[in-house]
Formats: sequence, C-alpha cells, structure tokens
Amino acid sequence: RYLATLTGTEAGPKYKVLLKSPPDKEILPTDVFKFNENFTDKSRKIKMTLLVTKVSQEEKQATRATVDEDRKHAVEAA
Repeated sequence: RYLATLTGTEAGPKYKVLLKSPPDKEILPTDVFKFNENFTDKSRKIKMTLLVTKVSQEEKQATRATVDEDRKHAVEAA
C-alpha cells in the first residue's frame, strides 16, 4: 500500500521519478522499483517521502543501553 503512494510521490503520475518492473498498475511483493536517473525537470521540485521503519521495543532498549554505556565515560570524566 505504501508503494502505491510512493510510485506517485507527491508529484503525481505525470512525473516518472520511480520506475516499476513489471510496468503494470498492480503492485505485487515481487515487483522491483528503482530510481529513474534520467528524470529531469528544471521547473519542478519533487518531494520524496522517506520510508519510516517500525522499531521494535527490543531494538529501542538495546540502543538505549548502548547510548547509556557510551555516555557513562563522558559523565564520569566530567
């Protein structure tokens, strides 16, 4: 579903910023998307939305522990 909005980007279907293979309208899990390096338009700015990934609670806790460990030395030095 996200790729359906991404293929149109915020520029609409008029501008082919992403190329889909195979080039039909239906989006399947096996489809491949790539950036159209030949796209140019001097009169338009195209905004590409970023894909937001979901971070699990375990990953959050592991990151927090790593950051806390890294900061511990700086806090002790101060």
